[in-house]
Amino acid sequence: MNIEERLHLIKSFNLYKNLLTEKQKEIFTSYYFYDLSLSEISDMNKSSRSFIQAELKRVKDKLEDFEMKLRLEEKIQKIEKLDVKEDIKAQVLAILERGENYGL
Repeated sequence: MNIEERLHLIKSFNLYKNLLTEKQKEIFTSYYFYDLSLSEISDMNKSSRSFIQAELKRVKDKLEDFEMKLRLEEKIQKIEKLDVKEDIKAQVLAILERGENYGL
């Protein structure tokens, strides 16, 4: 996975993390934010390395599915291009990123 794919995945995680289970969030952040190995994460979770690897794949697939259905990244890009006051734009983006009023 190259750096652009990794950054895209992390951005998707930040948008959709509230739709994941606590265990999925923990595994994802351990791997992508804290740079722990699959073995280290499996030891911490008392599970197999293959389970952690499969869970990371499931999370990645879910994040891609969420974006395909909800298109928040696309909406954020459109909002960033709007010709409105920066403070209003920042408020709208903050709402989208936190999931407020969207049941996320």
